[in-house]
Amino acid sequence: MTNISGVLILQQRLEISKGKGGALSQCDCAPPSPSARWPQCDCACTPAGEGAVLALDTATHALRRAEPVVTAGLPGGYTAFLSPYEPFGRVAVLDPRAVQVWHRLPQGTFRPQDLPAAHRDLLEPMRMAGLVVPAEARPAPLWQGPPPVRTYWVELTPACNLRCPYCYVDKQGPVLSVEVARAFLASVFQQARQEGGEVYLKFAGGEPTLVWERLVEIHRLAAALAREANVPYRPGLLTNATRLTPERLDWLAREGFSLMVSIDGVGAFHDHTRALPLQGRGTFEQVDAAIRQARARDLPLSLSHTVTRLNVAGLVDFVAYAVEVGAAFNLNFYRPPQWPHPLAPDLEELTEHLHRAMDWLEAHLPPYRIIDGLLDRARFDYPHQHACAAGHTYFALGARGQVASCPMLLGREGASVAAPRVEEKPDCASCPWRYWCGGGCPVLAQAAAGDIGAASPYCPVYRSLYPRLVRLEGLRVLQTVGAAVA
Repeated sequence: MTNISGVLILQQRLEISKGKGGALSQCDCAPPSPSARWPQCDCACTPAGEGAVLALDTATHALRRAEPVVTAGLPGGYTAFLSPYEPFGRVAVLDPRAVQVWHRLPQGTFRPQDLPAAHRDLLEPMRMAGLVVPAEARPAPLWQGPPPVRTYWVELTPACNLRCPYCYVDKQGPVLSVEVARAFLASVFQQARQEGGEVYLKFAGGEPTLVWERLVEIHRLAAALAREANVPYRPGLLTNATRLTPERLDWLAREGFSLMVSIDGVGAFHDHTRALPLQGRGTFEQVDAAIRQARARDLPLSLSHTVTRLNVAGLVDFVAYAVEVGAAFNLNFYRPPQWPHPLAPDLEELTEHLHRAMDWLEAHLPPYRIIDGLLDRARFDYPHQHACAAGHTYFALGARGQVASCPMLLGREGASVAAPRVEEKPDCASCPWRYWCGGGCPVLAQAAAGDIGAASPYCPVYRSLYPRLVRLEGLRVLQTVGAAVA
């Protein structure tokens, strides 16, 4: 944070450190986010590089104003700024005079000595915020060469004890054999050993806890292969949480798992789509108990809410619930195998309820950063050029031994996808949000337009909501960091 001659620039104090398993964590003057150790979603998240603020001499270096920079208005004339040149997605809050200085910077390249002395004093804090950059600087990606994280979806079984109406998984099929897993994982860890990076295995299904002993067996196999290859390894579990006993939660905590729980809302909204098919009763009470027990064990926890036409009206209640239990959460828009689809939410209705959820968050602002991974495919914790890592550093292993670039494509003969660079998507290349959105899910784009390079059908929703996310973080910075210097 900087205060020069009455001009104020606030930015969260950020220290980057290696957490458990090599994951990046960030610390500032506010309590950490529930997802701070392992930000995650239930899709193919792009790898977050460690990044680096470019060193330069602001007294002599040729500079320019960063573009594209996105902004959001805040109370009292303050403005939140987010730049793709800031490697950790930090939002800077500028007071009205600092905003005025930024807008008065010359168009094109300039040198510090070309500016008034009072403006030159602001160049260094603006550089740290990614608002002023070297003339030759380029935005994302922040990592080059070997990826920092290789992610693999491991389908233990397609079987499930629920019958969610939107699920794309065929509920018939085998349990992943140890022999198939061993051959696949040996290759995974050998590649990581040769090229660098850590391995993240996301155990999923179906419902993976139906074959709990196989989960334990394959995890232990992976841990042994990781030790042998001297490669960092961390496991995660994606589950409907109906079969998570206290003993199983204890084991997950001891083994260093992160936990993602699929949940479709609160109370009746969840029970409507996630009832036990034979008993006909809902599962929210069971899931809620497991979530609270996981929080009590300090398991890294995230809630994945698939938003459909059936539960879109319950978004405010779900957001309030997630904040109340202290869990990170992702509002995951339904991605059907064809578009349009009767379960896909109406875009206007979806936008309306999401704005109401943002209104609630503004009125009940958590003391920790909340925007990273909150809204479908958007990631605000680092700029990136791909919507997801499918086909790049993310692959899925099916229970039958088939490998695909995305779990949605398991079982589709010859189906493969690799998310294109956002600059290669005609409808996205000039969008100011491109380095936070990446262009949306390529599998959904293929289903909706027959082209993985097409814009997501959810694009109007993204454009409407992204400014609200920057505003949310700006309000948090203003509330926490600003209060510290008031």
